[in-house]
Amino acid sequence: MIRKVLIAIFAISLAVLFAGNVESAKKKKSFNDLCLDILETIQSFYPTRSTEMGIHAYDHRLADYSSSSVKKMTEKLKSHEKQLYRYKSAELSDHQRINYQLVKSNVDIALLDLEGIGWHKRSPQLYVDEAINGIYFLMLSKHAPLSEKVVPLISRMRAVPGLLATARKNIKEPPRVYIEAALESLASGMQFYQEVAAQLMNELPDRADEILKASTKAREAMNDFLTYLSELPAGPETGFAIGKDNFDYKLSHEYFLTFDADSLLKIGEFLLAEAQKAYHDYEAYVETNHQNGPDSVFVPAAFAKSDVLDYYNWETRQVKIFLEENGFITVPEKIAPVTVIETPPFLRTMISGIAYQPAGPCDSVQQGYFYVRPIPDDLDRQQLEARYRYVHRRDSGGRSSTKPIPATTCSSRLPV
Repeated sequence: MIRKVLIAIFAISLAVLFAGNVESAKKKKSFNDLCLDILETIQSFYPTRSTEMGIHAYDHRLADYSSSSVKKMTEKLKSHEKQLYRYKSAELSDHQRINYQLVKSNVDIALLDLEGIGWHKRSPQLYVDEAINGIYFLMLSKHAPLSEKVVPLISRMRAVPGLLATARKNIKEPPRVYIEAALESLASGMQFYQEVAAQLMNELPDRADEILKASTKAREAMNDFLTYLSELPAGPETGFAIGKDNFDYKLSHEYFLTFDADSLLKIGEFLLAEAQKAYHDYEAYVETNHQNGPDSVFVPAAFAKSDVLDYYNWETRQVKIFLEENGFITVPEKIAPVTVIETPPFLRTMISGIAYQPAGPCDSVQQGYFYVRPIPDDLDRQQLEARYRYVHRRDSGGRSSTKPIPATTCSSRLPV
């Protein structure tokens, strides 16, 4: 009798344990599925961002910021927000808890951008970026040959007139600084579309007619939007600001930082002052010791633009080696390679210095790009001397160097 009771208790315990494991598995599956649903919602609404990330399911279209589309999106996001809340205190694995925070951040910021700040009602640059980057990120990606990418490229070009028509409906009295930035980007964007169309027609002559037609209509729409913005009454000069509350919210929910805008400002002012002092101190040192002093060097006439780019590529590799060898970071074996290139023409109005375009984390072929200021094709003597001295005095740690280097290509003249 006792044995039968023990067997019964054991059986009940197994049943309870099995039921608990099944319920746990269902909850795990349900949470994971919810995360995927949320990500799909966001990726679908922001197709150009998805392309940048290496997600190519939405390459054929641009973002739709019409009032009905934005309303539908915000409703979906709020529904996802409620669904996520159920897991706020749930027993999730460490991996799932990280996913929870990241997915929630995406939902929070998407709602802030659409409802709290309303970028689609304030910034003409949002639409210009969508039109330009929609093509640029597709051209940049190596996930497929050009013959396969041409269909979504044409589709996105055809979507530009509708995109900019929506911009006209949405944007009312943006600040002058927003208008001026968009006007500059539109001018370079039209040139970019013309260059892309020429490349596509040259490499894919059988699609030349539809490429030309789509690109021409897109550029005409850009030109019309440029005229419209030129005549649009500007709003208050302070209209660019999103407000302290929104800024603090972004710091917390998007960047996971524990300080607010006031603290960030103080940190920025301190670092700026520190950097300016270091710069001026080193500028004085260079002027004394390198430009006119004992470390002045002979500048070979053979030194050219290609040598400068070769040097930049060498130094980016040295930075990676330096950080890894000194234990600052670990570098994954499959990390995307980085190539230094001149900033593309259509980005030069927005990037005055240097910038990094990371590889799309989901792209099948990984390639990062480091943008540097354009280098003249033909360097005059003063430019040549300045560039050569800069290369000459640098080493892998970025410090002053007096090591002479022969006048051959940078890839062979500097040790790796």
